[in-house]
Amino acid sequence: MYKPLRIINIITRINLRFIFLLGLGLAIFIILNGLYNYARFETPFDVSYYLIPDVIDDYNFKYGIFDPRYIPRHLNIIFLKLPEYIDQFPYLIPSYNGLAIWITTPAFIYAFWAGIRNKLTLACWISISLIALVNFSHGTWGFTQFGYRFAVDFYPFLFLLTVKGIGDEIKWHHIVLITAGILVNLWGVLTIQKFQWNGIFELLN
Repeated sequence: MYKPLRIINIITRINLRFIFLLGLGLAIFIILNGLYNYARFETPFDVSYYLIPDVIDDYNFKYGIFDPRYIPRHLNIIFLKLPEYIDQFPYLIPSYNGLAIWITTPAFIYAFWAGIRNKLTLACWISISLIALVNFSHGTWGFTQFGYRFAVDFYPFLFLLTVKGIGDEIKWHHIVLITAGILVNLWGVLTIQKFQWNGIFELLN
């Protein structure tokens, strides 16, 4: 009798009004997105990638548009990809294929200090995991980019976790990593815009 009563107790504590309002809010955007897709593709689904000429035959999509076997290539970019070295100024340039997230935004390391002990941080980690699973399963990883652009999809949750991890008191090491992130992104902008990153990168090929 204990388990059935416990299940009933959990069900009665569910805020149905909240779930209804949340579903209503999501439904509005799902319907609008479906109408947008129908207006351009005559289907409520986003089939844009399938309409790119020869995309299915592209070697990057060997297993289709989405497949878990693509995950390692994304993990390589987001965690391991380093800048490229050249023998002329500015000597270090962002990799054409992307850059590790801990290089572009080192302060994100404080997200791990947020923990998972409350509902907000747990929800953020779950959201990041679900979004990343879809993104990492895509056949391509962003190609020409600064950093890993697919991560933008879960940045809002990662920013929130970082703020929670830093806490109310900003210490010297927080300032160091935040400043480092600003300088890295300034380096990226100057390299791409001022020093013609694309032209320099041709030297590597």
